[in-house]
Amino acid sequence: MRITEHYKITGPVPFVDVQIERDNLLFTHPTAIRNDLGSILAPSAMARIESFTAEVLRCRASPHAADRAKGLKMLQSGLNEPNETRLGYTQYGSKGHGWGPGLGDYLWNALNSPLCRDGLLTGLDQLPMFIPRVGQDLISDMTTRLVFPELIDYTMHVVAQHPAMARDLRKASFTVWDPSTTTWTVIQDVLPFAGGRQLLLVPKAWVSNKLLMAARPYYNRFTTGSVQQERLRYLDGKPDMPLKRDLQKEFPDVRGLNTSQTLKAANNGTNLIQLYTEFVDEHYEALDAPNLLLKTAG
Repeated sequence: MRITEHYKITGPVPFVDVQIERDNLLFTHPTAIRNDLGSILAPSAMARIESFTAEVLRCRASPHAADRAKGLKMLQSGLNEPNETRLGYTQYGSKGHGWGPGLGDYLWNALNSPLCRDGLLTGLDQLPMFIPRVGQDLISDMTTRLVFPELIDYTMHVVAQHPAMARDLRKASFTVWDPSTTTWTVIQDVLPFAGGRQLLLVPKAWVSNKLLMAARPYYNRFTTGSVQQERLRYLDGKPDMPLKRDLQKEFPDVRGLNTSQTLKAANNGTNLIQLYTEFVDEHYEALDAPNLLLKTAG
Protein backbone atom coordinates (compact mmCIF):
# COMPACT_ATOMS: atom_id res chain seq x y z
CA MET A 1 0.00 0.00 0.00
CA ARG A 2 1.35 3.38 -1.02
CA ILE A 3 1.39 6.42 1.27
CA THR A 4 -1.42 8.05 -0.72
CA GLU A 5 -3.52 4.88 -0.47
CA HIS A 6 -2.91 4.54 3.25
CA TYR A 7 -3.97 8.12 3.96
CA LYS A 8 -6.54 8.34 1.11
CA ILE A 9 -4.77 11.30 -0.48
CA THR A 10 -5.95 12.12 -4.00
CA GLY A 11 -4.17 14.10 -6.68
CA PRO A 12 -0.46 14.52 -7.33
CA VAL A 13 1.96 14.74 -4.40
CA PRO A 14 5.50 16.20 -4.31
CA PHE A 15 7.01 13.36 -2.28
CA VAL A 16 8.03 9.86 -3.32
CA ASP A 17 4.86 7.81 -2.92
CA VAL A 18 6.50 4.66 -1.56
CA GLN A 19 5.02 1.36 -0.50
CA ILE A 20 4.94 1.70 3.28
CA GLU A 21 5.34 -2.02 4.11
CA ARG A 22 8.65 -2.66 2.33
CA ASP A 23 11.77 -1.10 0.87
CA ASN A 24 11.49 0.64 -2.49
CA LEU A 25 14.29 0.57 -5.07
CA LEU A 26 15.09 4.25 -4.99
CA PHE A 27 17.98 6.01 -3.27
CA THR A 28 18.62 9.46 -1.88
CA HIS A 29 21.74 10.94 -3.44
CA PRO A 30 23.81 14.09 -2.81
CA THR A 31 24.01 14.83 -6.53
CA ALA A 32 20.22 14.88 -6.79
CA ILE A 33 19.91 17.15 -3.76
CA ARG A 34 22.63 19.47 -5.08
CA ASN A 35 20.76 19.82 -8.36
CA ASP A 36 17.36 20.51 -6.78
CA LEU A 37 17.87 24.20 -7.42
CA GLY A 38 14.36 25.33 -6.55
CA SER A 39 14.23 23.71 -3.12
CA ILE A 40 14.24 25.73 0.09
CA LEU A 41 15.67 22.80 2.07
CA ALA A 42 18.34 21.61 -0.40
CA PRO A 43 20.96 24.25 0.56
CA SER A 44 20.81 23.38 4.26
CA ALA A 45 20.78 19.66 3.45
CA MET A 46 23.90 20.04 1.30
CA ALA A 47 25.57 22.14 3.98
CA ARG A 48 24.98 19.32 6.47
CA ILE A 49 26.42 16.70 4.08
CA GLU A 50 29.43 18.89 3.32
CA SER A 51 30.03 19.59 7.02
CA PHE A 52 30.16 15.90 7.85
CA THR A 53 32.34 14.98 4.88
CA ALA A 54 34.80 17.80 5.53
CA GLU A 55 35.12 16.87 9.21
CA VAL A 56 35.71 13.18 8.48
CA LEU A 57 38.38 14.03 5.90
CA ARG A 58 39.99 16.55 8.25
CA CYS A 59 40.17 13.94 11.00
CA ARG A 60 41.50 11.30 8.61
CA ALA A 61 44.35 13.57 7.48
CA SER A 62 45.11 14.89 10.97
CA PRO A 63 48.36 13.90 12.72
CA HIS A 64 46.59 14.08 16.09
CA ALA A 65 45.33 10.89 17.72
CA ALA A 66 42.29 12.64 19.18
CA ASP A 67 41.16 13.77 15.72
CA ARG A 68 41.65 10.32 14.26
CA ALA A 69 39.69 8.74 17.09
CA LYS A 70 36.89 11.23 16.53
CA GLY A 71 36.79 10.59 12.79
CA LEU A 72 36.65 6.83 13.20
CA LYS A 73 33.85 7.12 15.74
CA MET A 74 31.90 9.39 13.38
CA LEU A 75 31.85 6.58 10.81
CA GLN A 76 31.17 3.82 13.30
CA SER A 77 28.35 5.26 15.36
CA GLY A 78 26.02 7.52 13.41
CA LEU A 79 25.35 6.09 9.98
CA ASN A 80 22.99 3.22 10.77
CA GLU A 81 20.42 2.56 8.06
CA PRO A 82 17.40 4.89 8.35
CA ASN A 83 14.36 2.69 7.74
CA GLU A 84 11.85 5.53 8.02
CA THR A 85 12.05 6.45 4.31
CA ARG A 86 11.41 2.90 2.99
CA LEU A 87 14.07 3.53 0.35
CA GLY A 88 16.92 1.29 -0.77
CA TYR A 89 17.57 -2.32 0.05
CA THR A 90 19.49 -4.13 2.73
CA GLN A 91 22.82 -5.09 1.21
CA TYR A 92 24.76 -5.82 4.40
CA GLY A 93 23.24 -7.55 7.39
CA SER A 94 19.71 -7.08 8.64
CA LYS A 95 17.54 -4.01 8.42
CA GLY A 96 18.86 -1.09 10.39
CA HIS A 97 22.45 -2.28 10.21
CA GLY A 98 23.63 -1.11 6.80
CA TRP A 99 26.42 0.75 8.59
CA GLY A 100 28.18 -0.25 11.74
CA PRO A 101 31.64 -0.62 13.24
CA GLY A 102 32.76 -3.06 10.54
CA LEU A 103 31.89 -0.88 7.56
CA GLY A 104 32.91 2.20 9.49
CA ASP A 105 36.37 0.70 10.00
CA TYR A 106 36.52 -0.29 6.34
CA LEU A 107 35.69 3.19 5.08
CA TRP A 108 38.06 4.83 7.57
CA ASN A 109 40.91 2.67 6.33
CA ALA A 110 39.99 3.34 2.69
CA LEU A 111 40.13 7.09 3.32
CA ASN A 112 43.80 6.79 4.23
CA SER A 113 44.53 7.78 0.65
CA PRO A 114 46.60 10.48 -1.05
CA LEU A 115 43.35 11.60 -2.69
CA CYS A 116 42.20 12.71 0.76
CA ARG A 117 45.56 14.01 1.92
CA ASP A 118 45.91 16.09 -1.25
CA GLY A 119 42.39 17.52 -0.86
CA LEU A 120 41.09 16.03 -4.10
CA LEU A 121 38.34 13.83 -2.71
CA THR A 122 35.88 16.22 -1.08
CA GLY A 123 32.35 14.94 -1.64
CA LEU A 124 30.26 12.09 -0.30
CA ASP A 125 29.06 11.23 -3.80
CA GLN A 126 32.67 10.84 -4.98
CA LEU A 127 33.41 7.85 -2.72
CA PRO A 128 32.12 5.12 -5.09
CA MET A 129 34.53 6.32 -7.79
CA PHE A 130 37.47 5.12 -5.71
CA ILE A 131 36.30 2.80 -2.91
CA PRO A 132 34.88 -0.70 -3.50
CA ARG A 133 31.75 -1.76 -1.60
CA VAL A 134 30.49 1.82 -1.37
CA GLY A 135 27.48 1.63 -3.67
CA GLN A 136 24.14 3.29 -4.12
CA ASP A 137 22.51 1.81 -1.04
CA LEU A 138 25.26 2.86 1.35
CA ILE A 139 25.50 6.34 -0.16
CA SER A 140 21.73 6.58 0.24
CA ASP A 141 21.90 5.46 3.89
CA MET A 142 24.60 8.04 4.63
CA THR A 143 22.79 10.81 2.77
CA THR A 144 19.45 10.13 4.42
CA ARG A 145 20.97 10.03 7.89
CA LEU A 146 22.80 13.31 7.28
CA VAL A 147 19.79 15.21 5.91
CA PHE A 148 17.38 13.70 8.45
CA PRO A 149 16.49 17.07 10.04
CA GLU A 150 15.59 18.56 6.65
CA LEU A 151 13.46 15.50 5.86
CA ILE A 152 11.65 15.87 9.18
CA ASP A 153 10.90 19.51 8.33
CA TYR A 154 9.73 18.48 4.87
CA THR A 155 7.54 15.69 6.23
CA MET A 156 5.82 17.90 8.77
CA HIS A 157 5.25 20.57 6.12
CA VAL A 158 3.43 17.95 4.02
CA VAL A 159 1.51 16.72 7.08
CA ALA A 160 0.21 20.23 7.65
CA GLN A 161 -1.24 20.15 4.14
CA HIS A 162 -2.80 16.68 4.56
CA PRO A 163 -4.53 16.39 7.94
CA ALA A 164 -5.09 12.65 7.52
CA MET A 165 -1.35 12.16 7.97
CA ALA A 166 -1.56 13.77 11.39
CA ARG A 167 -3.95 11.21 12.84
CA ASP A 168 -1.10 9.16 14.30
CA LEU A 169 2.01 11.18 15.08
CA ARG A 170 4.51 9.55 17.40
CA LYS A 171 7.59 10.91 19.10
CA ALA A 172 10.86 9.07 18.75
CA SER A 173 14.59 9.64 19.14
CA PHE A 174 16.72 10.15 16.04
CA THR A 175 20.46 10.39 15.54
CA VAL A 176 21.37 13.48 13.49
CA TRP A 177 24.51 15.32 12.45
CA ASP A 178 25.00 18.73 14.07
CA PRO A 179 27.25 20.99 11.94
CA SER A 180 27.58 23.54 14.75
CA THR A 181 29.33 21.03 17.03
CA THR A 182 30.55 18.64 14.29
CA THR A 183 29.20 15.69 16.25
CA TRP A 184 26.35 13.21 16.12
CA THR A 185 23.57 14.11 18.49
CA VAL A 186 20.20 12.67 19.43
CA ILE A 187 16.99 14.64 19.01
CA GLN A 188 13.39 13.85 19.75
CA ASP A 189 10.71 14.70 17.22
CA VAL A 190 7.37 13.49 15.92
CA LEU A 191 6.66 11.79 12.61
CA PRO A 192 3.67 10.01 11.12
CA PHE A 193 3.47 6.36 12.15
CA ALA A 194 2.45 3.82 9.51
CA GLY A 195 3.23 0.22 8.76
CA GLY A 196 4.70 -0.34 12.19
CA ARG A 197 7.28 2.46 12.16
CA GLN A 198 7.78 6.17 11.69
CA LEU A 199 7.38 7.52 8.17
CA LEU A 200 9.80 10.04 6.68
CA LEU A 201 8.83 11.63 3.37
CA VAL A 202 11.42 12.34 0.68
CA PRO A 203 11.06 14.93 -2.12
CA LYS A 204 10.88 13.37 -5.56
CA ALA A 205 13.81 15.48 -6.71
CA TRP A 206 16.13 14.00 -4.06
CA VAL A 207 16.12 10.40 -5.26
CA SER A 208 17.68 8.36 -8.03
CA ASN A 209 17.52 4.76 -9.19
CA LYS A 210 21.29 4.53 -9.70
CA LEU A 211 24.62 5.97 -8.64
CA LEU A 212 24.94 9.39 -10.20
CA MET A 213 28.72 9.52 -9.77
CA ALA A 214 30.29 6.11 -10.29
CA ALA A 215 33.64 4.45 -10.91
CA ARG A 216 33.06 3.14 -14.43
CA PRO A 217 31.74 6.34 -16.06
CA TYR A 218 34.60 8.33 -14.50
CA TYR A 219 37.05 5.73 -15.81
CA ASN A 220 35.48 5.59 -19.29
CA ARG A 221 35.36 9.32 -19.88
CA PHE A 222 38.02 10.95 -17.71
CA THR A 223 40.81 8.69 -16.49
CA THR A 224 41.30 6.63 -19.65
CA GLY A 225 40.85 9.89 -21.54
CA SER A 226 43.70 11.44 -19.58
CA VAL A 227 45.95 8.50 -20.50
CA GLN A 228 45.05 9.06 -24.15
CA GLN A 229 46.12 12.69 -23.87
CA GLU A 230 49.41 11.68 -22.23
CA ARG A 231 50.18 9.32 -25.11
CA LEU A 232 48.99 11.58 -27.89
CA ARG A 233 51.49 11.78 -30.72
CA TYR A 234 51.41 13.29 -34.17
CA LEU A 235 52.37 11.17 -37.16
CA ASP A 236 52.73 13.10 -40.39
CA GLY A 237 50.78 15.91 -38.78
CA LYS A 238 47.88 13.64 -37.78
CA PRO A 239 46.98 12.90 -34.14
CA ASP A 240 47.56 9.35 -32.97
CA MET A 241 46.51 7.99 -29.58
CA PRO A 242 45.64 4.59 -28.10
CA LEU A 243 42.04 3.42 -28.36
CA LYS A 244 40.06 3.31 -25.15
CA ARG A 245 39.28 -0.36 -25.64
CA ASP A 246 43.02 -1.07 -25.66
CA LEU A 247 43.52 1.02 -22.53
CA GLN A 248 40.73 -0.89 -20.80
CA LYS A 249 42.65 -4.11 -21.46
CA GLU A 250 45.89 -2.52 -20.25
CA PHE A 251 44.28 -1.05 -17.11
CA PRO A 252 41.59 -3.53 -15.93
CA ASP A 253 41.62 -2.14 -12.37
CA VAL A 254 39.03 0.61 -12.77
CA ARG A 255 39.37 2.22 -9.35
CA GLY A 256 43.14 1.77 -9.39
CA LEU A 257 43.43 3.79 -12.59
CA ASN A 258 40.91 6.31 -11.28
CA THR A 259 43.16 6.93 -8.29
CA SER A 260 46.52 7.00 -10.08
CA GLN A 261 45.36 9.19 -12.97
CA THR A 262 43.50 11.59 -10.68
CA LEU A 263 46.70 12.12 -8.69
CA LYS A 264 48.84 12.42 -11.82
CA ALA A 265 46.48 14.94 -13.42
CA ALA A 266 46.38 16.98 -10.22
CA ASN A 267 50.18 17.17 -10.21
CA ASN A 268 49.87 18.66 -13.69
CA GLY A 269 47.27 21.20 -12.61
CA THR A 270 44.06 19.42 -13.67
CA ASN A 271 41.38 18.35 -11.19
CA LEU A 272 39.62 15.44 -12.91
CA ILE A 273 37.15 14.97 -10.04
CA GLN A 274 36.00 18.57 -10.38
CA LEU A 275 35.66 18.18 -14.15
CA TYR A 276 33.61 15.01 -13.72
CA THR A 277 31.38 16.65 -11.09
CA GLU A 278 30.73 19.57 -13.42
CA PHE A 279 29.97 17.15 -16.26
CA VAL A 280 27.50 15.18 -14.12
CA ASP A 281 25.74 18.34 -12.92
CA GLU A 282 25.53 19.72 -16.44
CA HIS A 283 23.88 16.54 -17.74
CA TYR A 284 21.81 15.76 -14.66
CA GLU A 285 18.12 15.03 -15.14
CA ALA A 286 15.79 14.26 -12.26
CA LEU A 287 14.10 10.88 -12.31
CA ASP A 288 10.88 11.08 -14.31
CA ALA A 289 7.41 10.04 -13.15
CA PRO A 290 7.29 6.65 -14.98
CA ASN A 291 10.55 5.52 -13.36
CA LEU A 292 9.44 6.73 -9.93
CA LEU A 293 6.25 4.74 -10.38
CA LEU A 294 8.10 1.65 -11.62
CA LYS A 295 10.60 1.61 -8.76
CA THR A 296 7.82 1.89 -6.17
CA ALA A 297 5.45 -0.59 -7.82
CA GLY A 298 3.82 -3.25 -5.69
